[in-house]
Amino acid sequence: MRSYWSSQPMLRVAFALIGGLTLGILVMDNAPLSAVLLWGMAGITLSCLLCIIVAGRNIRLNQLTGLALTLFIVAAGYIFCWLGIDKNFNNYFAYHLSASPVLKVCIDKPPVEHQKTITTIARVLAVDSAGKLLRVSGKMQLVFLKDSSSLKPEYGDVLLIRAKIDTISGPKNPFEFNFNRYFGYHNIFYSAFLKKGDFKNTGENKGSSALAFVYKIRAHLLAVIQTYVPDGNNLGVASAIMLGYTNYENADIKRAYASAGVIHILSVSGLHVGVMFLMLNFLLGWMDKYGARFKIAKTLTVV
Repeated sequence: MRSYWSSQPMLRVAFALIGGLTLGILVMDNAPLSAVLLWGMAGITLSCLLCIIVAGRNIRLNQLTGLALTLFIVAAGYIFCWLGIDKNFNNYFAYHLSASPVLKVCIDKPPVEHQKTITTIARVLAVDSAGKLLRVSGKMQLVFLKDSSSLKPEYGDVLLIRAKIDTISGPKNPFEFNFNRYFGYHNIFYSAFLKKGDFKNTGENKGSSALAFVYKIRAHLLAVIQTYVPDGNNLGVASAIMLGYTNYENADIKRAYASAGVIHILSVSGLHVGVMFLMLNFLLGWMDKYGARFKIAKTLTVV
């Protein structure tokens, strides 16, 4: 009689992959251990592949093959996680900063206005090294001090900035939100505070035209919501539920919803996916009239 786990192969694969990814996240701040584990996982991967090839269809070695395949997936998950962390590579921008660095960056997310500042995420394209721009990789947080005479940066803008680059600090008080960990999960480990004169817009735009169009539509929809829901707290909830946009939320709202156990309502969840599915299914409903090929094309388009 087959066990439950034997009848759920995809569940075993998912757990093994999640295990590898989780291990990669847990050790990402420890560079030496991360590197040692990388070589260890690479050795496990090769050993498991060899074991699977040697075992072939030998029934006696089925259990050994299953174990080898599980370890292979765990190792693959860890390696994928390691490869996705920018600071694991030599061309990471933080490894090439001088005492007074000049960076060429591209605004990667639409800027968010706060009471006194404007925050955004930028891709670092190059760093000034000995008078030459050295191509690098990595992302960082930019915090602009609001100034009526300064132009607000837009998505895709390419800027030259000169400022002190700091690591994103962790919590200074018990139970305080850990921004260092939060941004670390998003592959961002450094930030810069910019005043007037610390940056210059080059006039270039290297953003995706498709994403720019999506952000433009979202900004229009947010403006519509803000017209009918002007209150700050209600605006934050409404924009999160309808658009999955969380920048209008404050800590009190998040804390209240978390205490009630319904924090998932304020994030992109099955509700938003379901609404998008119903909208696309309705808009493409005419394709059902033209046979199986059009139905297949509709399904692929929706997915």
